[in-house]
Amino acid sequence: MIRELKEVFERVGMPWPGTVPRKAKTGYRVDRRHYQEVLTSSQRDRIAKACAKEIALMGYTF
Repeated sequence: MIRELKEVFERVGMPWPGTVPRKAKTGYRVDRRHYQEVLTSSQRDRIAKACAKEIALMGYTF
């Protein structure tokens, strides 16, 4: 995976830092509740509609 990530950096013209942080998002999301506890059904539907291609492509369920 590191080799492929390095290639992505090169393709987009960004300098490759040489490593990937082990816990890149630690502490980023303070509210750890599941999305179903946070989003209203209307918000969920808007996200599902806006991201329909990505959800289908990755085989996600939302």
